[in-house]
Amino acid sequence: MPAPAPSSLPFDPRWLGLVFPLFWCLISYMIGHTSGWGRMHDRFGGPPGPLPAGRSFEAGRIGVAKYNGVLRIAHDRFGLYLSVMVLFRVGHPPLFIPWNEVGPAVRVKELWTERVRFTVGHPVITTVELPFSAVKGTPLDPDGRIQRG
Repeated sequence: MPAPAPSSLPFDPRWLGLVFPLFWCLISYMIGHTSGWGRMHDRFGGPPGPLPAGRSFEAGRIGVAKYNGVLRIAHDRFGLYLSVMVLFRVGHPPLFIPWNEVGPAVRVKELWTERVRFTVGHPVITTVELPFSAVKGTPLDPDGRIQRG
């Protein structure tokens, strides 16, 4: 049996199977920490029961972090529910934000999209920006507390 050909890599490629998932988890955790997601979860916790029907693969911004196509947004009469795809769940546990913790909202037009920007918490924990279409029929709707900006 011939000997295996020597690798041109300076390390054993099998280490990637361990290092890459750890690196991915670290980055996901850091994004959740710097965006304010973790502080919101510490303050409000997760969903109190089963999630209402919502919209998946939505984009949004929480604090300084952009979440492009990984958010799930749902709402009911009690509050706003946010979660991310399973691949990004480290550092991003599912959130429930009661409506009384949502600050004044401003409608923002950005190129061809309409978004809603609002603060969360009293005192403010972070700023959240979501697609207007995902929060229609909530207190963030124009008939609610939204201002044009």
